[in-house]
Amino acid sequence: MDRRQNQVLRFEESSLHETNIALPRTSSNVSLPDIEHDNSSKLDHLLRKYRIDGEKERFWTTELLRRILTKERVLAELKGCLSSSASHLQRFADLICPDPRDKRSQSYLKVFSILLLVDKPGEIGKFVDAQLCDEKLPLMVFEPVEVSLCLGAGPKEPLRLFAGWKIPERELFESTQWQITVPFFERYADKTFKPYDLPPQTILPWCKRSKQHQVSAGQSGRVGQGAFAEVSLVRIHPTAHAFHEILREINLDDRVFAVKKLSKSDCNNQARFRQELNQLMRFNGLVHSHLVTLLCTFTFRDQYHFIFPLANCNLEELWDETELPWDISTARWASQQLLGIMGALDTIHNPKHLTHDLERRFGRHGDIKSDNILCFTSNNASKDKILVISDFGLSSFNRYISRSNIPNRDVPPVPGYRPPECDLLGGTVSRAFDVWTMGCLYLEFVTWLLGGNKYLKDFERQRTTQYITGANNDIFFALKRTENQCGHVAQVKPEVTNVSVDGFAAAMS
Repeated sequence: MDRRQNQVLRFEESSLHETNIALPRTSSNVSLPDIEHDNSSKLDHLLRKYRIDGEKERFWTTELLRRILTKERVLAELKGCLSSSASHLQRFADLICPDPRDKRSQSYLKVFSILLLVDKPGEIGKFVDAQLCDEKLPLMVFEPVEVSLCLGAGPKEPLRLFAGWKIPERELFESTQWQITVPFFERYADKTFKPYDLPPQTILPWCKRSKQHQVSAGQSGRVGQGAFAEVSLVRIHPTAHAFHEILREINLDDRVFAVKKLSKSDCNNQARFRQELNQLMRFNGLVHSHLVTLLCTFTFRDQYHFIFPLANCNLEELWDETELPWDISTARWASQQLLGIMGALDTIHNPKHLTHDLERRFGRHGDIKSDNILCFTSNNASKDKILVISDFGLSSFNRYISRSNIPNRDVPPVPGYRPPECDLLGGTVSRAFDVWTMGCLYLEFVTWLLGGNKYLKDFERQRTTQYITGANNDIFFALKRTENQCGHVAQVKPEVTNVSVDGFAAAMS
C-alpha cells in the first residue's frame, strides 16, 4: 500500500465543534441545535431552518427529526391541516412520535417529515391506513415516465395512495425522502457488524468539512490512495453513528473518521472484502489496544467501504516530521509503544481469544511496515501518541498444519523489509515473515529515536547495495552462493550490522 494510503491527516482540534460525549441512539444531544423555545409558526419552516449541511447535500438525522417534531408541535400542525376529532389527532401524533424506547412500535416520523417538506401533511392518514411507515422507506421508482412509486422490498406494484398526486409531486417525494432516510451506522448488541448495502441515491451523513480539513484533504476529502484502496477523511454527524462508547473505551476521538474504499479493480470484490473484514473482526482494538479498530462496513455504489477512527499520521510520517528529545520520558514512551505493537502482533500470531475455533489457528499479518503503523492521539488528559497495527488486506489465517508451508510465490513481498524467504527458491512463508519485518521496523524506530530523520536517511543510504540481480535495493539481507554453488544462503548485510553498532555507539557517547 502506498505511503499515504492510510488515515494520515492532521487536523486542528479547534476546527471540531461537536461536543465529545457518548450518545445513545435515542437521547438528546448537545451537538444538535437548541430549538426547544423556537416558536416558528410552521413545522416545515423549522425543518428547513435546522437541516444539516452535508458535504454534498443537506439532510436530517432521525435524532434531529425527533428534536424538531415534538408531539406538541405535531399536534398543532395536525390541527391546522386535518378536521378530525381530538382522539384521532392524538392517535396520529402518537404514531408520528412514538416512545423511542418501544422498539416494537411503528413510526411515521420520517414519513410525516417528508409530507411536511412536500407540503402535503394532510395526507398522513392515507399512509397510516396503508401502513406505509418509516421502516418501509425509501420507496423506489417503479415506472420512470409516470414516476410510479413502489416499496423497495416485495412485489413491484405502484402504491395506490399516490394515485391522486401529480407527477412533479411524486418526483419531489421521491427525491426528498433521501434527505430524511440517511443511514445510522451502528453495530448489533453483540458488537458484530450490521450489513449496510446502501442504494445509490443514499445521502451519506458526512458533514461539511471545515476550512482546515479542505486545505489538508482537498475538495474530495481524499487523504491517501494506493493500488488497492483510497482513504478519505469524513466528519460523520454525531447523531448518525453509535461509535461514541466504543471509541471512549479505547481513548480515541469520536468526531472525525477515515473511510477506506476498495479501488475499482480486482481488489473491489467480495472475496477481497470478506478476507479483510474477517481479519479485522478477529483482530481489532477491542482485542488489543495496539490493533486498529474497525467501526463499520458498508457497500455503496458497487464499492466496499470500511470506517475507522482517524489517525494523526502513520509512523513513517512521524519519523519524517518529528524529532524527540532523548530523555527518560521518550525512552518510556518508546518502550511502551514497541512492547504494545509486539503484543498486538503476538495476538495476531497466537489468537488465544478465538476460543470458539475447534482447531487451533494462527494469524499472519503479512504487511508490517512503517506506513501501516498508525499514530493516534489518546483522548485522555495525557494526549499520548498511540501506535497501532493497521491494514489487514494481505493477512491470512491458517490451521496448525498449514501455518508454515505457504509458498513464497503466493505472498506479496514488503519492499524494504522483505524477508529472505521471499527470494529463496522453494522458500515458504510463515509467521516468521512478520517477525523479520517487525525486526526491520524496530531497527529503524530505534535509529530514529537516537538520531532523528537524518540517521534514518543515512541508514537507508548505507544499506542500499547491489543485489544479485544487479539492481540496487535497501533490503536488510544479501543472498550469497553456497560453497557448492548449488544454491543461496541469506545473511544480514554487514552494512546493516555495522551502521547499527556504530550509530548506537555514537548516540550513546
